[in-house]
Amino acid sequence: MRGWLSFQIHEMAQEDIPPALFSGSIDIQYGGIPQRLAALHEGYSTMMDQGSLPSTCSHAGFAASRAWVDKNFDLAVNMEEAVLETVAYINQHPDESYLIISDALREEGTTEAVEDLKMVWNSMEFFADSKSWWDKNVVDPKGRFYWKARYESVVKTQEQVGHIKDFNVPLENLNYGLKVIAAIKE
Repeated sequence: MRGWLSFQIHEMAQEDIPPALFSGSIDIQYGGIPQRLAALHEGYSTMMDQGSLPSTCSHAGFAASRAWVDKNFDLAVNMEEAVLETVAYINQHPDESYLIISDALREEGTTEAVEDLKMVWNSMEFFADSKSWWDKNVVDPKGRFYWKARYESVVKTQEQVGHIKDFNVPLENLNYGLKVIAAIKE
């Protein structure tokens, strides 16, 4: 790690994590699909596969308030590196990893069989496993998941249905993943 930070880990039921983040009871969450589903249940909207939550950033495996990321930037970068390394391991050892993921989800009340994970992993849900993957697929304007085109599409759709009026925020300010992953050295 680049620096030392005192922190306390709280294990929580997956559906309790988004409300805790929204209320400020926790500063950061590791999570994914179950947390996004819980956020939707709480009435929050989701922008594409990277949840966009009020005053938060959510990308590539964790969500945190923007203020927390700014205050603890080196730790956020380290956490992102850990997420990428974990996904790389999963991609290299899918049989072992899917079993572990399936068991962990079942313990939290979400049934996702190993065969189900095989059908959605990097097919329905895509998981970055390196900075180079992110740069090629998300940062590059020709990338499969070019971030700006996706954000512009979501904003346009939300404006058309009347959910957004007078949108004047630079899109880069909505995607802290760009800032965090850019700081990773490969």
